[in-house]
Amino acid sequence: MRCPCCKSRHIIRNSYVWRDFKTVPIGHIPVVLHTKIQHIKCKNCGCDMQEEIHFAHGKRTYTASLENLVIDLLDIETINPVA
Repeated sequence: MRCPCCKSRHIIRNSYVWRDFKTVPIGHIPVVLHTKIQHIKCKNCGCDMQEEIHFAHGKRTYTASLENLVIDLLDIETINPVA
């Protein structure tokens, strides 16, 4: 694990929070990922933030795969059936 600001390996894991992410459904069953996200603090630069999540961008509550699925479905359907 590295600091997101200075890329240093000298970090401290402070605490964690639980976050829920909506992801691609299995059939008609909605799927929610319940994930533990670490808070990290860098010893070099003092940066204090959450670890980077590779499957979701920023503070979104859905995964990148769900985002791609919705975009692909919008090519063949209107907004109401996709929603």
